[in-house]
Order: sequence, then C-alpha cells, then structure tokens
Amino acid sequence: MSVIARDMNTPWTRPHWQADTQALLAEAHVAAWSDDAHARQRFASSLHHFLASQPDTEVWSIGGGAIDSVSSLCRQVGMCYPLGVIEPRLHGLRGLTDALRQRGSDAYGCYSRFRYVIWHEADATLNKDPELFGEIVDALTGVAAEFEFASERLLMIQRTVFVGGSGIEAYGKRRGGQFRSWLGHGSGRPFWEVVTGVESPDVRVKPLERLVEGGVY
Repeated sequence: MSVIARDMNTPWTRPHWQADTQALLAEAHVAAWSDDAHARQRFASSLHHFLASQPDTEVWSIGGGAIDSVSSLCRQVGMCYPLGVIEPRLHGLRGLTDALRQRGSDAYGCYSRFRYVIWHEADATLNKDPELFGEIVDALTGVAAEFEFASERLLMIQRTVFVGGSGIEAYGKRRGGQFRSWLGHGSGRPFWEVVTGVESPDVRVKPLERLVEGGVY
C-alpha cells in the first residue's frame, strides 16, 4: 500500500473536522492536546489554513517554544498585528490587551468579525514559566469575554486555540489554573469577572485526536 493510500485511511481525511472545530470555537476557547508532536503540528497548520480562508477573519499564530517573557510574546504577536507596535507589557497603553481590543480591516474598510490566536506548543511556555502562562491565558480569554459581554461595539468573536502535549490536559484540571478561573489579585473579585460579569473563562480541553476523528463535544 502506498503512503498516499495509507494516509487516505487516517482520520485526517475525515471531511469537515476543521469546520467542526470552528463550530466549537464559536462557543469557547479550545485546548487541544496530544503526545504526538507531528500530529500537533499538522493539526495547528491545517486549522490555521482553514480558518484563514474564512471571510472577515484574522488568524494569529504564536509559538510557545520562543515565549519565555512578556517581551518575547509581544514580539511574536507584533508580527501578526496589523495596527502598529505592541509595547512589551500585558496591560496598559499599546500593550497586549490593548492590541487585542483593536480590530483589523481589509482594503475596503470592512472590519474583522473573527480573530483566532493559534498558540503552537503552548505547553512549552507552561513548562518554562507557569505563572507567565497563566497571565497570558488570562489576558487572551479576558479580552475575548470583554468583546462578547461588555462591549458596545460591533461584536467580534475572539478565540484562542492552545495546542500542546499532555501538560495542557493536566493544566486544564487545575482548579486555580486560568483555563478554569480568572487570575485574581488580592482578596477582591478578579478583574475580568468585574468587567465582564462572567464568572470564569470557558476553555474546552480536548484530545487532539478526538477533534480530528469527530465527537468534538
């Protein structure tokens, strides 16, 4: 049997898995995990290609292997960001959250309605600096909730796809992790809960193979 013939029998050829994943992203952020590095790369690149082909859509890709500080994160995001320089900070003027609040437009002035951030090898950042990872997750999911629940501007759906190994699955089980709770500061209510009225972020942790094979819910 040829390599091509064998490949035709794999779940990767199942029609519509990318569209099914996009439908899940309409509801929540997605954390897709697998111990197969090749499968992770193939999943992320295929999903990126599919999402980028959709109308009114931006797709940003960042690589966890190169993220070890806020500065390195902002440099990567700056390569995707169409509206100017991002300062090396999570919050504040021209920082990451400020950039995430902006919306790109096409040559005709039509604004994007969807933005997807695909975080390749997200667990690499998690393993190097769990605190930094949590802060980034909090910023990404917080601004997304702000768009949906606390903004009077035209709705924009902003979602992150976290792609990584089994460490992503383990993080999803942490009660105080930012897949399950907003980052708190002091004894008061978390900032994003106050701003959005949403009690916690919604990140669906799924085996990558399950997303490709079907049964995403």
